Amino acid sequence: MSNNNRNSADLINAVKDAFSRFIDFAGVSTRPQYWYYILAIVLASAVVGIAFGENGQNALTLITLLPTIAVSVRRMHDVGKSGWFVLIPIYNIVLLASPTTVAATVRKKSFLVRTGQLVVVSPIIGAFLYSLIAGGSMFNESTGGGAFIWGLFITVPIGLILIALGVTVELTKRSKS
Repeated sequence: MSNNNRNSADLINAVKDAFSRFIDFAGVSTRPQYWYYILAIVLASAVVGIAFGENGQNALTLITLLPTIAVSVRRMHDVGKSGWFVLIPIYNIVLLASPTTVAATVRKKSFLVRTGQLVVVSPIIGAFLYSLIAGGSMFNESTGGGAFIWGLFITVPIGLILIALGVTVELTKRSKS
């Protein structure tokens, strides 16, 4: 029973935190804080949609826009990224769901870690840029942008290997000093 109370308290605290720090784009928001807030917004949107329809949902979106952006930026900081990463489609979802990692705690990331990160997201960036130039969806294979997304099957494992090597090299350097 105490677990259920704790979870509901966490949900309420996450919403309170998001709205009390709605213009605070510094600091961090933990993964539970972020996802409890998102859960609350989704539930509120469903209730408002049923009760007031599309106009009510639009009003709710306007009310929650700034707190949602702020909590998302703070979540990016928690995984060791700049808040600007919320502007990159798909990649930001991966980061928002990521736990704080050893790679995120390395102050100055090694060349291997940075290269691995770039390799992982390169198809997403390519698809996004191609969709801007050619028009259409970045996931539609008929416009050509979707072909970039298939590249993730190659780039993600290669990028993760590079990141792991970079973190290993950094940890080895730290243990020797």
